[in-house]
Amino acid sequence: MKSDTYRFIKWNLCILLLFGCINHSFAQQGDTLRVDVGNSLIDGSFINDYTNKWNVYVVDAQGNEVLNRIWTDYGQLMELNGTTYLHRVQDLYAPDHSLADTWINMVEHKTLKPQKFYSIQPTGRMAYFSFYDDSVSFINNLTSPDLSFSSGVTNLVAPVFDWNLYGFLLVGLPFEEGAVYALPFWSAQTQQVQTLIAEVHGKEVITALSGRKMETTKISTNQGLVFWLSKEAPYVLWLELSLPNGSKLVWKPEE
Repeated sequence: MKSDTYRFIKWNLCILLLFGCINHSFAQQGDTLRVDVGNSLIDGSFINDYTNKWNVYVVDAQGNEVLNRIWTDYGQLMELNGTTYLHRVQDLYAPDHSLADTWINMVEHKTLKPQKFYSIQPTGRMAYFSFYDDSVSFINNLTSPDLSFSSGVTNLVAPVFDWNLYGFLLVGLPFEEGAVYALPFWSAQTQQVQTLIAEVHGKEVITALSGRKMETTKISTNQGLVFWLSKEAPYVLWLELSLPNGSKLVWKPEE
């Protein structure tokens, strides 16, 4: 893979993932189960405080890999005004250990109903999203040439999920092999409600951050991301994102 391709992926990965610019076709099966916010099918009440870390590699079609990111992730439970929330913080570092981005999620613990999502970069680029039952408000300058902010409000017919939660949204689903779920989420790219399709596959054993072997469930999505998940901490063990030309990004637990 050419060096300019590496530079593109290195400096644009965060925006690509955040706005869902990489689109993939994904067949929605007839027995797909729709899961709306508040549906008892999704339950995050088993999630506890955790820490996690991945090395993220660009892997080309020939299997050659280059370190692209060092990605840390931790979550803690907190109670505010009688409601328990999962507060998730992810820090993305370049291979030279310079900070590239920080993502912060706040969701209700049991329902995984989103409250806030922030992206904060050392360059001064930021994005803030607030979720309500009938709207999503946002202010950001992620793509502004002069770092000026734009803001707006998208009205909703019903509450939606936040796909910026990624694997932790899927962790709350039942791991029933062969099941296909459809979850409504708000897209920052289109500023419209879209549908996340997630299909549950079989079990696979992955080596966790601690070095112990853990049984995971593979879940693929129509957003190009494939996850290997567990109902035990650190919950998100492995993930892959398909890229053009047969290449992919691979999140591997640091051994």
